[in-house]
Amino acid sequence: MSSIARFPNFHFLPSSLSPLSNVRGKINVVVAVLEIDGPDMHTLKKWPESGKEVAVLKMIGDEHGAVAALTSWKEIADAWGVVPVKRGDVVLLE
Repeated sequence: MSSIARFPNFHFLPSSLSPLSNVRGKINVVVAVLEIDGPDMHTLKKWPESGKEVAVLKMIGDEHGAVAALTSWKEIADAWGVVPVKRGDVVLLE
């Protein structure tokens, strides 16, 4: 099974890419997974959602030679947590 179900077709010059640290807002990123942990259940402590249990998924990936950590919460962690991702997989995060 492939980590990317419908891999998009990209046409771009690598020199036109911006570092992830320069990007603001919503983005799509293709990364190579170095580590993945979870999803784990955590209990929220801040009102108004205190006591509610939510999923947390942590991933460390390599984006163009730069290591980036990503933590997803709640519905996103639930959705991404059902996909069998392991170290070395290349994934598209939308």
